Amino acid sequence: MNIVSMAMNFVGPAVIDRIARSLGINSTLARTAVATVLPAILAALSGKGSSAQGAGSILDMVRNKGADTLRDLEGKFGGQDEARNIEQGRQELDSILGGGEMGPIMEAVSRFTGIDEEKSGNLFGMMGPVALGALGEEVSRQNLDAGGLSRMLTSQQENISAALPDGFADHVSGSSAFASFRTNLMGTTISTEPGAAPSHGEPDHPAKKSGGMLWPLLGLLALLAAGWYVYTNFLGGADADRPAGIEMSLDSSEIGGQLTGTVDTIRTSLGSITDEASARAALPDLTAASESLGNIQGMMGDMPEAARGPVAGIVSNAMTALEPLIEKVRDIPGVGPIINPVLDRIVTAMESMG
Repeated sequence: MNIVSMAMNFVGPAVIDRIARSLGINSTLARTAVATVLPAILAALSGKGSSAQGAGSILDMVRNKGADTLRDLEGKFGGQDEARNIEQGRQELDSILGGGEMGPIMEAVSRFTGIDEEKSGNLFGMMGPVALGALGEEVSRQNLDAGGLSRMLTSQQENISAALPDGFADHVSGSSAFASFRTNLMGTTISTEPGAAPSHGEPDHPAKKSGGMLWPLLGLLALLAAGWYVYTNFLGGADADRPAGIEMSLDSSEIGGQLTGTVDTIRTSLGSITDEASARAALPDLTAASESLGNIQGMMGDMPEAARGPVAGIVSNAMTALEPLIEKVRDIPGVGPIINPVLDRIVTAMESMG
């Protein structure tokens, strides 16, 4: 049993679309935000539930909740009672965790995903009942008392940690419940003072895998060089002003080479994913690839318009090749909550460049 997967099962595509419309964001960002908020709430609840008293307060709230209370999520978001439902969801979390506990986590979600704090707060109100409903379902199924709920939450901490986007926990400072979750998981004391830098003992990410280049993209790299040659010699003139560093970077195929290597890393990483364990193993490489795409976006911003077309061609060709792999791994049971956030960032970056 994976409590994160169980909770995410309640949030299907129709619910994601309704949340996106309600918050005024696109569905890709909504899916990323949900996949960040839901495990973040469960992490805080797990930290709170590590004590008997904390588990008791959670049990009192979720005892009568379960799947039956979550069957019409689509109707709760976007309807006339949406504001009341969101406020009730936030109040339930505040009641369990204590005043001020959710604020730092909401702020971290805002910084991590880029949505503003008001939308982050509303999303917590939407996802709070989902997290509590999933716990209520498990309490009912296993007939758990406070001690059993506490043990169940403890047993789920690795699943929750794996579902949190890579690096997200480092953005959270000031929540004792979240700090307790990290302390229990890592055996490390985390400061709960706002602004304090978290101290933890996670191992460094493994080195990025090396792999062969995608042969079709090598052909497009030649197109990139040709496009730049045409621009400098015919469109822009030999003496045309151009941003500093562009000629050097394109003559050495820096952008094309970096893009091709990044796409190859994504392809290799996706091909290695067959289950939850392999998804967690691939996450560092996918995260590094996402960061590399961000760097490439910045480099493209400095390129003259005439030279961007060949790069966009590489991206478009690569996206066509990657889409079937991305959809395949998303459909593997238990894998989605682990890698969807980083895959969403990769897809968004590539779509913006292509």
